[in-house]
Amino acid sequence: MSSESEFEGEHAKAKKLWWRKRWLVTLVAVATAWVAFGVVVGSNAFGRNISGTVICANGDVMGVFVEAERAPRSLGMELQSGFAGWEQMSSSRSATFYHWLPYGGDYTLHVGCGILQRPGARLDWATNNHTPLIRETVTNWVCDSPVNTTMVTITGVTCRSRS
Repeated sequence: MSSESEFEGEHAKAKKLWWRKRWLVTLVAVATAWVAFGVVVGSNAFGRNISGTVICANGDVMGVFVEAERAPRSLGMELQSGFAGWEQMSSSRSATFYHWLPYGGDYTLHVGCGILQRPGARLDWATNNHTPLIRETVTNWVCDSPVNTTMVTITGVTCRSRS
């Protein structure tokens, strides 16, 4: 009888030790996952909204595209980059824009300028104007879009910050 109770006691100790090791391994794995998540996502772990205004100096705003600088490579940049929501202001030369960057980071804007033929018409970009790299959440830009009456989009025109 004594050997049976000794066996049960040893078995109970081994089972208890096994559960402690399993709990410790699980704790270390969860902590490692959180640290890795923080490293991949960076300081903007919960993303951010960006917004502002854009003005086309010689045309109407036709659209705003946000090009995100950073996202986890395994997820692809397309999760952050995309067309911003935008609304024309009182003048068709100016618009407000807004966009969600789920992974935060810096970005550039591509502002399409052109001639709005009529409300509801297709929005063709006569010029593709771009900003330098932006870190701020709220920004305002003036794009020096040249007058373009050709059917070819002019690229490489820059926008300047409007204070």
